[in-house]
This record gives sequence, structure tokens and C-alpha cells, in this order.
Amino acid sequence: MEVLVRFCLLLLIFLTLPSSAIAQSEVSGALAGVVFEDTDGDGRRGPGEPGLAGVVVCSRSACVQTDDGGIYEVAVEPGYRVVYVSLPDGYRAVRAYWRRVPADPFEWLVSFPLEKTPSSRAFSFIHASDTHLDEESLPRIRLLRELTEARGVDFVIITGDLIRDALRVPEETALERYELFRKEKDAFPVPVWVVPGNHENFGIERHLSGVSEDHPLYGKAMYRRFLGPTYYSFNYGGVHFVGLDTVDIADKWYYAHVDATQMSWLDEDLSMVPAETPIITFNHIPLFSAVIHGWRYYPDGGSLIEIDGREQYRHMVSNYAEVLERFVGRNYPLALGGHGHAREEILLGDRRFETRFHQTAAVVGDTGQREGMQYASGVTLYRMRDGKIEGWEFILLDEPSVPSGSVDSQS
Repeated sequence: MEVLVRFCLLLLIFLTLPSSAIAQSEVSGALAGVVFEDTDGDGRRGPGEPGLAGVVVCSRSACVQTDDGGIYEVAVEPGYRVVYVSLPDGYRAVRAYWRRVPADPFEWLVSFPLEKTPSSRAFSFIHASDTHLDEESLPRIRLLRELTEARGVDFVIITGDLIRDALRVPEETALERYELFRKEKDAFPVPVWVVPGNHENFGIERHLSGVSEDHPLYGKAMYRRFLGPTYYSFNYGGVHFVGLDTVDIADKWYYAHVDATQMSWLDEDLSMVPAETPIITFNHIPLFSAVIHGWRYYPDGGSLIEIDGREQYRHMVSNYAEVLERFVGRNYPLALGGHGHAREEILLGDRRFETRFHQTAAVVGDTGQREGMQYASGVTLYRMRDGKIEGWEFILLDEPSVPSGSVDSQS
């Protein structure tokens, strides 16, 4: 009865919105719904399917937890059209973990059906990056899919530069590439978790793309249309995984930075995670790198860019200290990144925490020499047990076995 009353009250609020609020891009308010256990997996709530309490639901920087009946209300900001759940341990999303916020506020009742899955404290996953997908590179992502099937991992993380490029191309080309990536991602036998890279930002190099800043899919909007939130979290096997968007935009250029809105979201997300819970972050441009900090391959951009009178890194997160401050006093064993097309392992011996910063190589294949280095194509497979990294293995995509001298342990 209480649930029914709450929904009726919310509906009354929506019905009293002024007619000028119908254009979603101009609307702020509260979106509501229910997160429930979908016992028959049909995507609809039926009799006896219980609401799930304590599930985190977010939209942009606002996060809430569902009540005892699985009900949530979360703030919606003008122009932001994504709402999502942080999947709890032992559940999978029946349709998707995210939804587009309906354009009409009269339809602002969005529910999430979740299905129970076997939960194990021992699991494995693949960290891949830089698939740069288009028709030419299509065999490479299918090679990754074959490896995923052969190794029997629980899920895959791909840390950005998912498509060949959207920065410098017209709308038709970018849409084709996004469609292709979504199709290939959905063909994997296990969940594939992704975050955006610099090449996913649609049209921002306007002198090359010919795209206007007023285009409705400009910048990150195209990514959100196809793939959902640019930052989010999920839980698996006793570990809290946090996907970050480390690519910011200044006029026609990208640079490595986590903005204030995302920082607010990160504070909200972590506030609902016990301090002892292991956390693994994954993002495109790395927080730390010894390989790519001095890149000079952009003749008009280079490694540094001036933002509001301050020099900022383009290829390593400029405000890394602000990000890491959020993890002080927490169990933060691993930070995953990409961007450099190179395998790299750094152990940060900070007195407040000990974190390994691992970049994996590019799936796309041989990208030639860069700064005198030539990098192999490959991915990294991690094995986890009881919230700890049991080991990892770098796997060459163009060779049948692990390269000699590769590290397959934490030592």
C-alpha cells in the first residue's frame, strides 16, 4: 500500500509540471522507479517479484539507494539523459544497467529488472583497450571475443578508444562506427564494460569534422546515446569496480582531467561503499604513466595544453592527486588504463595506500613506432579471489602464448 501511495504522489508531481517543462533538455526534477528481482527474466515486474533494497541508482552526480521496497527517487539535471544502477553483487541487468531518461517528464517512471546470478569470490576478467573499431579493424575485436570464449572469463573491461575515431569525422561516419561497436559488443558471451576514450568525443575537432557545437550529439552526447553513462560503477565477487571518464574537452581539444561533476559523483558513489571493500578503477587516459607523459605526436597539441591560464597534461590525468585523495583509507589495489597502446605496470608506494597502475596494450594491432618504441598488441587477464588479485597474465593477440618474461603474479 505504501509503495502505491508513493507512486501516486510522484505521478501527481509530474502532472502538475508546467507545459514548458515538456522539453527534457530544459527540465530538472526527480525521476522515480523501482529496482526489482526479475525471477522469470521477462523484463517486467510480475506478482511476487520483490523490490531490491539498498541498490544504488545514479544520474550524473546524484546517487541514491533504493528503500525497502526497491523504490528510488533521483534528481535529474537539465540536458542529462541517462540514469543507471550500480549493479549489486550477484545480479545482472535483464535489459541494461542504464536507461535513457524519457524526453517527456510524464514518463519519468523508470524501473530496473535484475536477475540473480551465481556469485563467486573467485573470478577472472580481461582488461582490453583501444579497439579502434571500424570495418578494417573488425577482425581484431573478433579475435578478442574468441579469446574471451576460450579463456572462460566472467567479464571484459575495455578502457576506451572503442571506435576508430569520432573526433574528426562527419556524423554519418561516427554513427556507423558506434553502431558497429554496439553490435560487436553485444555479440560477446559475457558482459563487456566500457568507458570512453578521446576518440569517442564526436566532432570536437571542428576544423576537420565540420560538426557544429550545437549538434545534439556533439562531444560526449553520442557516446551516451549508444553506450550509456561515461562514468559508473558495478560490483562483482566482493569488488567494487569504478569506471571513470578521464577525457575532458576544451574547445577543439581533449585533455586528461576528471571534472568537478564527476568528482561529486565519485564522492557519492564511494560514500555508499564500505571502506574495507576492494576497489578497482578503470579509465582511458591513465592516472600515471612513465611511457606517455612526454608524447609529442600532436604538432598543434603536444603533451601540454593551457586551460584557464594553467598548463594541463593531455595524456596523463592532470588532477590525479584530487582523484586519488578520494581513495585514502580505502582498499585500492588496482587502477587500469589504456591510451598509450603499451603494456605498462607501475607500483605506487604512497604511504596512505599501495596501488598498482596497469596500462594494457591496444587490441587494434600494430600501430607502428611511437617515440622510438614499438608496442605489441595484447590484453591482460586478471584472476581474483576473496577480493585480492591472485595473479595476472599478459596475452599477445598475435601470438599463441604469453611472451617470455611476462609477469603472472603480484611479486
